[in-house]
Amino acid sequence: MKVNYLIIFTLLTGLIIFLSSCAKYSKVSFEKTLFEKLYVERTNKGDYILSFAENSGFDNYKVYQGTSVEDIDWDNLVAEGSTNPLVLTNYDFSDRYFFGVINDKGEKLIASERLIPMEGVLNFRDLGGIPTTDGRVVKWGKFYRSGKLSKLSKRDLRYFRTLGIKTVADFRDDNEIKEDPNRYPENYVVERIRMPIGDAEGNMQRELRKTIKKANPRNFDSEKFVADVMVQFVDSFAFQYKPFMEYVSNPEKTPLLFHCTAGKDRTGMGAAILLAMLGVDREVIFGDYLMSNFYRTKKINRSLRKATLVGVDQLIAQPLVEVKPSYIAAAFEAIDKKYGSVENFVWVEYGIDDYKLGTIRKEFLMSNDNNVEVIENVDILEPVDKKSN
Repeated sequence: MKVNYLIIFTLLTGLIIFLSSCAKYSKVSFEKTLFEKLYVERTNKGDYILSFAENSGFDNYKVYQGTSVEDIDWDNLVAEGSTNPLVLTNYDFSDRYFFGVINDKGEKLIASERLIPMEGVLNFRDLGGIPTTDGRVVKWGKFYRSGKLSKLSKRDLRYFRTLGIKTVADFRDDNEIKEDPNRYPENYVVERIRMPIGDAEGNMQRELRKTIKKANPRNFDSEKFVADVMVQFVDSFAFQYKPFMEYVSNPEKTPLLFHCTAGKDRTGMGAAILLAMLGVDREVIFGDYLMSNFYRTKKINRSLRKATLVGVDQLIAQPLVEVKPSYIAAAFEAIDKKYGSVENFVWVEYGIDDYKLGTIRKEFLMSNDNNVEVIENVDILEPVDKKSN
């Protein structure tokens, strides 16, 4: 039997053209939403890039370093000048470095890479350095958030060891864990805690997918759909974050990493509650929440392209694969309406009164130069009657 290669080639070309036409979508891009005087990035080679924000006050600087905040050698100058950004070379992934910077006025700040440069994990970041309303910052290297850990590369596994993570809290359901089991470095001891948000069996996720497949872009509001889910996290499912809050309040369990699959919704809500407990301003919390778009830009565009290939309209798909201000705003509005304040929320749901709150903040916050001690002025709140709200 003769094979007509011209016909086969024509059919394949037509199929490619058809699929390409189906795959049309509007590419999206995102800006940083978390303001930082010094933003530290790490290249694939391990080198460091230090970028100073405009009007940061660090036009002229001296740079020092250490493999922990406490070990920064302030007597050993690494670099000085006014170059922005500053590139520091000759590093590998055997250690993570923290940088102490002094400007010409004697002001200090400490920073390290916020996005942990993993090859096989999305949105892996350190919550350290995020400022609180009392002038302190969250300690570096205590709390990490990420997406699933099932595709850690060999380099990732080596770098994971340097972070010293003691506990991993997994917010995923049974099906997610079965499909993508986490990887860990060989012979590395870490406490692995299952904390499913939603339902452990995955029924909620299945129902969400069914709803999305049947959705009509003319009358389905994806943005409201996700915002309603976020409200459930602090309403119907608030109690499910209780083990998480107990762990992040215990210094013996840190450094702690918490994650779901994408590291943006369940994890984003967990990070928001944690930062609110630590006294971070709401605007800053929203900024950190929205950084999931910036760190996941490539993944978001890949997801949108795949969605259009299978016939899902971008109007439906885009609000589902990114995060929006309305999502986190809806969750905090629900907290305000039901509890009156974040402080009452963590008291009623997690048993954290203001005395314990002060203790937690003393443990996990520091001044930006790691030297100044801030004394908490604690006022005990009146508890909210949960049943009456």
